[in-house]
Amino acid sequence: MSRCKIGRLVITSCALAVSLPMPKARGQTSFSFRSLTVDGSAHTEATGVDDAGNIVGFYVDSKGVQHGFKYVAGKATTINFPDSTGTQVYGIDLNDFFIVGSYTDWKFTPHGFELDASGKFTTVDVPDAAWTRVLSVNSDGSRGGAYADKAGVIHGFLDKDGAGTFTTLDFPKAVLTEVNSIVNLRYMAGVFVDSSRAEHGIFGADGELVSAVNVPGAGLTATNGIIDETDIVGYYGASATGPFHCYLLMGGQFQMIDFPKAIDTRCNGIGDTAEIVGRYTDAKGVVHGFFASFLHTGHGW
Repeated sequence: MSRCKIGRLVITSCALAVSLPMPKARGQTSFSFRSLTVDGSAHTEATGVDDAGNIVGFYVDSKGVQHGFKYVAGKATTINFPDSTGTQVYGIDLNDFFIVGSYTDWKFTPHGFELDASGKFTTVDVPDAAWTRVLSVNSDGSRGGAYADKAGVIHGFLDKDGAGTFTTLDFPKAVLTEVNSIVNLRYMAGVFVDSSRAEHGIFGADGELVSAVNVPGAGLTATNGIIDETDIVGYYGASATGPFHCYLLMGGQFQMIDFPKAIDTRCNGIGDTAEIVGRYTDAKGVVHGFFASFLHTGHGW
């Protein structure tokens, strides 16, 4: 198992509790932010979080190589798929048994993978796909993600119970679909691109992607994490080039979230107890991961 301690993971507690207004909502939510940065990396990104607050993500080293990581109880370990040319970790299930992501082989072709609690890596490829990325896993082992067919068209997929039986998921009339998040209550979230090349968020349930998610006035909306049909996170921008802002869609209301003093913030995932992880860009253009904890909400959390 290619796992080792990271040289140093710098955790900055912003002991900033930032209160953010929730438009048209009955209350407001406060967050405490922490910055997560692998020392010496040019890019660190937090992508998933489980019930216990264990965080996964990836970073780019000084040579430009990508490595996955897992951060548990104040300790970080690097996750590298054996003999790969790069590894990205995207998801962790709520019981901390499965971790999923993608790696590139010697031809730099992406493949999905799963890492179980025993340390065993398994490649996950959609049959006949040009490439596969696994972007999410739930506690029964079901996996979601995206793959490209031989014509180069990108589709979402669901592998129920991790049995290797892949169901293609395409949002109606989309030219691109990705499944970024699945949870045990059967809910899924992701993105699709329409024929005009505009990107939208999506969510659905029971193996179907049925509803678009669009932040009002945005030129791009991405949906990356979901707890249930009413609690979703992602990011949006005025255009496809950004800059981007994080959002929390809770009970039908959008709440906008920016890491303090960041020039770009993107939410990548949300845990079952509503912790949010993602990435932000500082004033120098360096990308860091972050973890945001709820302090108070007017909606019962």
